[in-house]
Amino acid sequence: MRSRSWQVRLALAAALTTGGAPAALAQTSSIDLRATDGGFTTQTLVGGGTPWTWVAGDGWVTLGTFAVARKRLLSPVFVATADASAMTAEHRFIFEGDETQDRCADAGVVFASVDGGAFTPLLPGGAPYSGVISTAGQNPLAGGGQRGFCGFSPFGLVTSVFSAAVGAGSTVQFAFDGGWGDGNAFVNPNWVIERVTLRNLTPAEQIVPEPSTYALVATGLAMVAGAARRRRGRTR
Repeated sequence: MRSRSWQVRLALAAALTTGGAPAALAQTSSIDLRATDGGFTTQTLVGGGTPWTWVAGDGWVTLGTFAVARKRLLSPVFVATADASAMTAEHRFIFEGDETQDRCADAGVVFASVDGGAFTPLLPGGAPYSGVISTAGQNPLAGGGQRGFCGFSPFGLVTSVFSAAVGAGSTVQFAFDGGWGDGNAFVNPNWVIERVTLRNLTPAEQIVPEPSTYALVATGLAMVAGAARRRRGRTR
């Protein structure tokens, strides 16, 4: 991902410089995950069990487990078209925990990777995290006072806003991680993601530079290649 992101950023920056970036890139758009999988993918990071599954009419769903596990739902890679970018998730959850005691046994946490870097946890606005994830049950998401979604989501469906600290032209990828300890698990499903709304973010695959952008990129690459040849010539 890291090797690809510089190409996306270069193309977008050149498009912005030459006026080739469509105005629509800075608008808000939504992905109804009840109707489409949205290009999301899944990973099982710890343990086993059933991974995230896309269910038509419901969205992306992950089931509970009685064993230690960490299961990840990965968004596509997005490109920020302005500095003020964010992802809003409409979701519902039913993880084991007691939010009235600020404690989660099992939990869900949202992460982000910027420009292909490590995934780091995000703090949600709107519907906040429910409590601190307990280290007692060996939940892979626990430690350092990490908070997560647990208990019952109020009123069923809730909306949480995750701001991405990225500048225009940077790439960002989101991850919904479910983490389970070795105790009991609530009834299934434990977490359902129904819709995401993107502000100033567009899928990297939709970034199509203008012809003038390709020429600008080709010129830059030619200059780099020429400089490399001159350096090799001087060292002979």
